[in-house]
Amino acid sequence: KHVAFCDFLSILVQSHSPLTKGHKFNDEQVVSLSKQFHLSPANILLLWNLQQKCFVCVRTSNIIHLRENWEMKNNLAKFNKIIFDLVGEIYATHPQHKCL
Repeated sequence: KHVAFCDFLSILVQSHSPLTKGHKFNDEQVVSLSKQFHLSPANILLLWNLQQKCFVCVRTSNIIHLRENWEMKNNLAKFNKIIFDLVGEIYATHPQHKCL
């Protein structure tokens, strides 16, 4: 609801910890999609964030990860057809932050 409201007001929403600090890398759905689309679990999570209309700011010092992110960006239209809901949950990497 919050993202839709912000979208309606043209407010950009930025993802915090879009890679879930690695907690979701072994999630069954993430692994399945990763294999199906030949993408890393990290790229699946980044795509999911983008599909939720959230701004994703990635950082890396690893040239391989940088290349993966760039290639994903260039092929975003191809992956835009990936429709999935990662268990339909709100995931917080910091337990003290509870979502309403």
